[in-house]
Amino acid sequence: QTYCDDLHYETVDGVNKLTMSWKIVKTVSKSRVLIVDDDPLLLKVYDAYLNKDLDITCARSGDQALELIENNKFDLIISDIQMPNMGGMELRKAIQEAHDGRSIPFIFLTALSEENVQANANHLGIDDYLIKPVDKKSILFSAQRVLARSNQVYNQLSHRLDEKITNSLLPKINKPKSGWNIEIRQRTTGCGGGDFLLSKGFDKENLYVLADVMGHDVSAKFFAYAY
Repeated sequence: QTYCDDLHYETVDGVNKLTMSWKIVKTVSKSRVLIVDDDPLLLKVYDAYLNKDLDITCARSGDQALELIENNKFDLIISDIQMPNMGGMELRKAIQEAHDGRSIPFIFLTALSEENVQANANHLGIDDYLIKPVDKKSILFSAQRVLARSNQVYNQLSHRLDEKITNSLLPKINKPKSGWNIEIRQRTTGCGGGDFLLSKGFDKENLYVLADVMGHDVSAKFFAYAY
């Protein structure tokens, strides 16, 4: 009874029925977005544009943005190009260097429309490029499109890696010399667990190890794969 929100037991026409119920609160997590601009008024405007659909954090300089990135995980960065001390392009380079090339989706905001500025931005692997002044529809559409594309790429890579690890953990059994016939049947649930079977043949005997790795799904599978 301590493990559920409601427990009810009844007997109807000789049938015993035990019902246990749990309240599940549905939560919708928003993508975390860091907006970087040295103009505090524009930060408030962008925050007002996006905070209904996204979890917004604001930074007024490149240095402040780097500090926030060091201590938080962001799904997208929207940054002005022209800022004192550290502009948007320098911020992008600093993030790549500080995190060994870790890629965070990036959108540039700028009042400049020169071709060389846009070419330099594209060279850095920018996901989108918006010319100021930026209206609500444009910045919201750009953010949602970039986040959707990033999630799609992440899911595809995760699926490929999961398949590779799953195949590597399939049991490979040495044929025993003792006359025994051994067959293996495996059922993978969800993303797969960390259970695995190892076998090694010796001159006069075969060793079989059936192991259970603590945990479930992807974390347990990665642990088993590493082991």
